Amino acid sequence: MNKISHRLKHILEIIWLIVGIIALAIASYETVSGTLNNALPYYAFGAIALFFYFSRRNERRKNTAV
Repeated sequence: MNKISHRLKHILEIIWLIVGIIALAIASYETVSGTLNNALPYYAFGAIALFFYFSRRNERRKNTAV
């Protein structure tokens, strides 16, 4: 793959990490200030975003190791 494609994959990986952290921070705030029911969608979205981050990270590491 070319250098731009590697850079783009890395940028998308970082974006998923940032989105996951922000969603979990909002979920924590909603849990403390409100109820858990209000925070559940944020926890779910944060978990999904972090799953995407780790799956992309593992994929990138496997591709660069080969």
